[in-house]
Amino acid sequence: MLRTCLFLVLSVVLVSLGGCGSQSEGDVLPIRILGSIPGEAYVGVEYYYEVGVDGGDGTLNYSLTNAPDWLETDIIDNALRRGVVLRGIPGATGADDSFNEDDTIILSVTDGNSVATVEFGVEVSQASFSDISGTIDEGGRATYPEDKVDSNGNGVIDAADDTEPGTICMQDADGKDLFTKSDIDYFVEHQLDPDAWDGKKVRLEFLPVILSDPFYLDVLGTFSLVDLRTQSGADYLESVQKPSGGSANVKDGYFAVPAGDTTCYIMLFVVDDLIAEDDENFAIDLAIDKVGDITADVSNRATITIEDNEPQVSFAIPKVTVTESSVGRNIVIPVTVKLDRPPEQSVSAEFEVKTGTGADAEIGGSNDDLVITPSNYTVQFAKGIKEAKIYLRAPDNASGDDGDTDEFLTLGWVDTDTVRASDSTLKIYVNEWLSDVEVAIGTNAKIVEAYADDKADLYVGYQSFDGSSKGIANIVHLSRTRELIADGSYGSSLLRELQVKHDDVNILLNDIAIDRFDSSADEIINLYVLATVDKVIASIPSGSGFTLGGDDILLQKYENVNGVGDFELVWERQIGTEQNDFAESMSIDSEDNINIVGGTHGGFLGGSNAGGKDGFFMKVDASGEVTSVVQYGTDLDEYLNHVAQDGPSNISTFAIVERSQADKGDNIQMRSLSKDGSLRRSAEYGSPADDQVNAVNPAPTGAILAGATLDAIPRLSTNQGGWDAFLVYHRNLSEITAVEQWGTSGDDRALDTKQVESQVYVSGYSTGNLFGTNAGGEDGWAARYDIVDDEELDTEVFEEVWKHQIGTSGDERLVKVVPTLFGKLFGVFQEEVGGINYLKVENLSVVDGISQYAACRETTDGC
Repeated sequence: MLRTCLFLVLSVVLVSLGGCGSQSEGDVLPIRILGSIPGEAYVGVEYYYEVGVDGGDGTLNYSLTNAPDWLETDIIDNALRRGVVLRGIPGATGADDSFNEDDTIILSVTDGNSVATVEFGVEVSQASFSDISGTIDEGGRATYPEDKVDSNGNGVIDAADDTEPGTICMQDADGKDLFTKSDIDYFVEHQLDPDAWDGKKVRLEFLPVILSDPFYLDVLGTFSLVDLRTQSGADYLESVQKPSGGSANVKDGYFAVPAGDTTCYIMLFVVDDLIAEDDENFAIDLAIDKVGDITADVSNRATITIEDNEPQVSFAIPKVTVTESSVGRNIVIPVTVKLDRPPEQSVSAEFEVKTGTGADAEIGGSNDDLVITPSNYTVQFAKGIKEAKIYLRAPDNASGDDGDTDEFLTLGWVDTDTVRASDSTLKIYVNEWLSDVEVAIGTNAKIVEAYADDKADLYVGYQSFDGSSKGIANIVHLSRTRELIADGSYGSSLLRELQVKHDDVNILLNDIAIDRFDSSADEIINLYVLATVDKVIASIPSGSGFTLGGDDILLQKYENVNGVGDFELVWERQIGTEQNDFAESMSIDSEDNINIVGGTHGGFLGGSNAGGKDGFFMKVDASGEVTSVVQYGTDLDEYLNHVAQDGPSNISTFAIVERSQADKGDNIQMRSLSKDGSLRRSAEYGSPADDQVNAVNPAPTGAILAGATLDAIPRLSTNQGGWDAFLVYHRNLSEITAVEQWGTSGDDRALDTKQVESQVYVSGYSTGNLFGTNAGGEDGWAARYDIVDDEELDTEVFEEVWKHQIGTSGDERLVKVVPTLFGKLFGVFQEEVGGINYLKVENLSVVDGISQYAACRETTDGC
């Protein structure tokens, strides 16, 4: 049956073809020339091309009109191939090596019945060199070069091919090899051995001479090293003594590339001195004089840079704060300086004070703001040692500048004979805030947020409760002071304080935001307060369809002008549904819009709830009117708990998706939104158990997340027990770029993260020995990681700078960590003592994370 079906189909096809007017078997197609003939040839290099022919009937004949002498032809006419071969070596198989493509060559092919022709031109050029410009490390070591050869005979060089020793092609004027094999072996073996080079340390570099194509004739040429600076021969030898006897000029000479090869090598003898100097540039001029017996005129210049390998010095950090000393407190801050490689001898590096403005810190004189050790600004490094320290101390200067900005100066490096200066600078801020603060805030009180403005003033928002357990939102604005505060008050650090409270209303603070700017002659501070309330205390946005009921969202804007008086209320709005609603986080964009995220059990503006808690994103303009609200939900519980600006046009939001244990725990969901709240993209990740994100800080690209997990964050494999803290960097919202996870068998959580430039600070608490010995109960902790490029992995990674655990016998949580552009780092602690919670602010060092007032600051040994 199968054979019958095939026969019937074939018959139909044949009938159909016959009915379409197809050619019969006796018809012959006219002859055709196939392909595109190359129009370039090179002196001494074989030109070869097979011109395909089809059609026609009978024996092929051809004619070539106006062809150069070197171009030969032949016919291919067999059962497998038909065509004409064009081949030749310009300058070798004929006298004419300058034929230009402007002269037209005509190839005609005929079978006696039809004729095909094609016109083409061939331009003969001199072969060229490949560019070998590059960089050489003054102190490296070279190995004998090896070249891949077509050992498997497939016509190309590939990974499967073997290597063989490269050809050293340096010759003398008589065409003999300049060095014997034993000479070269001696040079390679005795690199950097002063005994072999009259007291100098010399390394080899094998510079390749690379031709664009293999020649069928020997290529003879010259080389010459040309200094591109006035100090001739400083970093390479111009002549060498040969172990086999006699001397050889290695600055100028001859080379020969054997026929069929494309690469040979010239040896450069680099001097590794102990002088710190700029990198040296020189040129190597290459010229081809002859290809076989044919005169050639090909030249090339490559630029070679010899990188000086003397150590280069830099500061380990770009900025630091030095707190002024006072009676009983002599504060010394050590700063590490580093060499990029171990020195081969004892060396010295020198720094200087860069010129600054008149408001900069003063060194010397009656109002000495800063003392630097060593006083001669010269740092000594012993042989093989890469690190040293300088020490900074700000004397007690009661008559010094006590304005509203920190004094500063900048240190930079200068070249010495043995150490190269880098562009690294150290900006030193003299910190006028001398006081740590520790103030009781009440039973069950909770610190919510802390920010520093562009003058390093600190704003702390915390939740407290009145005698009837009704919530009160509190914001304190703290600035620098010279006094030592030891009485449990804010002292003169307190500039202003705001309480948001109403009789019989539970006000729960969710977030604060600060926007400080100059307007005409006025300095404006805008303070935004985001809270959840259980009664109506403010009006809804005008013209909106919001209905209130249950818990609602309260948004307030306050203002202070020129630092006079308190924060004054500008407007307030209450927003919600008929069900319970709550806010979690807000951010202020460049157009003064307030972006708010949170959760709701209802549906905004008459919308429906997908089930349980839904997340929402809301945009409020500068006058307090809601311009858009978008609600997200599924049949699971989810709410958005963080929002951050992702550039001028987009917003990143972060959600917690609550799941039952059967659904493998709570996950973290990320959404990138457009200005109007519409979804651009989203991603969700987490461990098999519960995960929480407690803080988000926008990075220049992406975001930094801090939180905790009961298992292991993706890309990591183990959990130490209970909650582990984590820090994640997302360069974009679709992938994890860098991640750290820390834990003990106890409860370890990251509560906050902030970023300044490439520095990432993270803080939290631990009930175990996370970064030190636990002092009892919950200990606070802080860490600094820098985002650095990992060239080997071709990505960015976290690089640990320091990490510390801080605690007493009570419970402490380092709730917020607040770095500033001025090199300050405020640690904001929540401490419980005898059932009372305290707000504690400590001045930490960005250098090592230790308190500016630690006992170790009183000696030059440092911390």
